[in-house]
Amino acid sequence: MVDFRASLPSSPSSPASSRRLLSQALRDSAPSPTVDTARLLTSELVTNAVLHALVPDGRIGLSLRQSSDAIRVEVEDEGAGFEEAGRSPNLDSGSGWGLWLLRQLASRWGVLHDPFRVWFELDT
Repeated sequence: MVDFRASLPSSPSSPASSRRLLSQALRDSAPSPTVDTARLLTSELVTNAVLHALVPDGRIGLSLRQSSDAIRVEVEDEGAGFEEAGRSPNLDSGSGWGLWLLRQLASRWGVLHDPFRVWFELDT
């Protein structure tokens, strides 16, 4: 079982930091493909927090909880948030894939408010 929290700066280096932290936290406790998917989705959510929260000196909260049957990750930021519907990926600009990937790969996901955070779960 893993229960982990971290605070990251709202900076371009934070997606890479989030991947590294997840790898360390889940080392030897989850199947490698599941860890890879968790790293990808977390990186996408942290990237969204950096790009769209529009809080340059803000913080991004990262929490991870692993139970016997699932991994749950939450990414919290200080921005205004968005509604779950999201947008379709833009094939011309190469952006908008984060929530699309989340919808495709996560077992469950959602958006919580006050404070704003996006969560996902992967069944193990």
